[in-house]
Amino acid sequence: ELSKLEVKWRRYLAASRHSARKIEEERKRIKELVTDISHQTRTPLANIQLYGQLLQEQPLDAASAGMVDEILAYSRKLEFLIQSLVKTSRLESGVFQFAPEPCDLTALTKLVCAAGEERALEHCVSIRMAETDEESAVTVRCDRKWTPEALGNILDNAVKYSPRGSEVAVRVFCYELFAGV
Repeated sequence: ELSKLEVKWRRYLAASRHSARKIEEERKRIKELVTDISHQTRTPLANIQLYGQLLQEQPLDAASAGMVDEILAYSRKLEFLIQSLVKTSRLESGVFQFAPEPCDLTALTKLVCAAGEERALEHCVSIRMAETDEESAVTVRCDRKWTPEALGNILDNAVKYSPRGSEVAVRVFCYELFAGV
């Protein structure tokens, strides 16, 4: 019985190691693919943006100027999507490592809101940081680099998709087991 159990255990460990190797190889291939896609699209995208900017400087009729503006807007969206793909790939493949540490979420959120003010003004939207019910400092464990980026992306979407003249209210809240924004 002990020998049978040992054989099964060895098979399980061998299968686990094999599976782990396959997963690591797949992650490596995905990382290489995303890196290649990013590299291959950067130059054409930069050229599209350059030619679009050059066209903007030319005297154009209203219809043509509108089309150039659309080309530039879509090229910026494409650039954002490519960067998001690269970041996601790096996150999934373990290139980015999270380093959670104690952090004042309220202060971090205020910094993100201040950084988003210019974008909000461009869209005729205001950002208001609401007071919290608790004490002003809400301490959480988070990554000081990636948490502000995530909050900034959420705030950017709120600003981008809010009607002109509206207000985006941001509030830090704290529950028993977690905090949120």
